[in-house]
Amino acid sequence: MIKNSFKSTFRHFLKNKLYLGVNVLSLAVGLICFLFTYIYIQDELSYDEFHNQASQIYRVEYQTTTSDGASTRFANLHGAVLPEGLNSIPGIELNTRFAQHADLNIQAAGEKFGENEVLAADSNFFKIFDFPFLIGGPSTSLQTPNAVVIDKSTALKYFNSIDVLGKTLTIQFQDNEVLLSITGIIEDVPSNSHFQFNLVTASPVYESLYGFSINEVQMGYNYIRISDQADPYSVQTKINDLWLTDDPLFQVFYYLEKLTDIHLYSSDRGKFSVNSDIKYLYLLGGITFLILVIACFNFTTLATARSIKRTTEIGIRKVYGALRNQLIGSFIIEGLVLAFFGLVIAYACFWEFLPFINSISGKSFTTSQLTDPSFLIVISFLTLCIGGAAALYPAFFLTGGKPSALLLKHSSIGLKGNKLWKSVVIVQFTVLLFLFRPVILFTNRLILFRTKTLDLKKNRFLHFPIIF
Repeated sequence: MIKNSFKSTFRHFLKNKLYLGVNVLSLAVGLICFLFTYIYIQDELSYDEFHNQASQIYRVEYQTTTSDGASTRFANLHGAVLPEGLNSIPGIELNTRFAQHADLNIQAAGEKFGENEVLAADSNFFKIFDFPFLIGGPSTSLQTPNAVVIDKSTALKYFNSIDVLGKTLTIQFQDNEVLLSITGIIEDVPSNSHFQFNLVTASPVYESLYGFSINEVQMGYNYIRISDQADPYSVQTKINDLWLTDDPLFQVFYYLEKLTDIHLYSSDRGKFSVNSDIKYLYLLGGITFLILVIACFNFTTLATARSIKRTTEIGIRKVYGALRNQLIGSFIIEGLVLAFFGLVIAYACFWEFLPFINSISGKSFTTSQLTDPSFLIVISFLTLCIGGAAALYPAFFLTGGKPSALLLKHSSIGLKGNKLWKSVVIVQFTVLLFLFRPVILFTNRLILFRTKTLDLKKNRFLHFPIIF
C-alpha cells in the first residue's frame, strides 16, 4: 500500500509541476526564516557560556544618583574605587581588572602592524576567563611586567607560525615604545564573547605607554568570580558596605552583572562593545513565527485547494474499491513528501547564501550548526507537523464522503473548501500588514549593531582625581 501511495504521489506531482513548485517554494521561504532565526537566537543566547565557571563570574558596575534624582549606570569602573580589598570580601575567589589600549603600532619580525583590539590586564585575567591556551598557561602568562599573550591568528599573521613562545614584539604609542615578550598563545577569541581582543599585555605595560595605570583610567573593567556557595546579592551588599558613599549630592551604588547576562540584558553606559537586546530576540522570534505560520497556511491552503479539485479522482478510486485508510495514507504521504522537498530546498538555499547571511548579521555561522542532532530533531518534527497539517483536510474530510457526492461537479464539499481557502487568504494578508513595521524595525536594529561605533576615542585619555 505504501509503495502504491508513493507512486500515486509522484504521478500527481509530475502532472502538476506548477502547483508543486509554488507550494514547495513558499514553504521553503518560511523554513529558511526559521533556520536563520534558530541559529541566530541560539548564538545570541550562548554568549560567554564557553567559560567553565561562567555562572560564577560577574562584572562590577556602579550607578550614580545626583541630588536631582537623575541616575546613570556604568559598566566601566575606576580601579581605585575597588582596590585589592575585594579579596577580603567573603565569597569572592578571584578578581581581575583590564582596560583597552589605544590604537597601537606593533613591530614584529621586521614588519609593522596596526592593532586596535589590545587589552592590558592583571595576572588573574586568564585565571577567571577560560580562553584555551595552545602554548603557555593561565597561571604564568601575565606574571612578568613585559609579558604579552597573543591569539593564534595574530601569531600566524606576525610570524607564520604559532611556535612563537619567547619571541619579542615592540609596541608603540606616540613617542613611547615598549619591548614585549610572548608568554602564551591562545585560540582565537570566540565570536560569542562580549569582548574581543587579539593581544593581552601585562598591566605594567599600560603605565609605560600612557603614564598611568589601569587602576587610574576610567575606562577599565572589573570582573570577579565568586564561589559556588556564595550568594551574589550578599557579595554585592558587602561591596556596598565597604565603598558606599553618604554624599547626598552624589550617591554611588555598586551592582554585580552576571557574565552571561551582559550581552542581552546590559544597557549601561561605558560598555566595552555594542550589546544586543533580549527584546529584539523576542521581536525576531515573533516575526519568524508569523512568517512560518503564513507559509504553513499557504502550504495547507494550496494543498487543500488542489485536493478539492481531486474530489472526482477520490470518488472514482472509491468506486473501484479503494479503502478510506488507503486514501488517507496516500494524502499523508503526499503532504510529508511536499514538506520534505521544502526542507531540502531551504537547507540548500541557506547553505548557498550563508556567507551573505554572515555579512549582514555579523556572525560566523557554519553549516555544522544545521547538522547538530538536537536541531535536526526540531526541524524534522516541524516538517512532519507541516506535512501532516497539509494532509489533514483532504485525508480525513474528503475521503469520508460518499462516492456519489464526490462525483458531483458542484458538491457542498467544494463550497466549504472554497470558504476555508478565502478565510485563510484573508488571514494571511492581515498578518502580513502587521509584519511590515516590526520587520523594518529589526532590520534597522541589525544594521545599527553592525555599523555603530562606540563613542570612546581610544587614542584620547583623560586622567582626573578620584571624586568618591
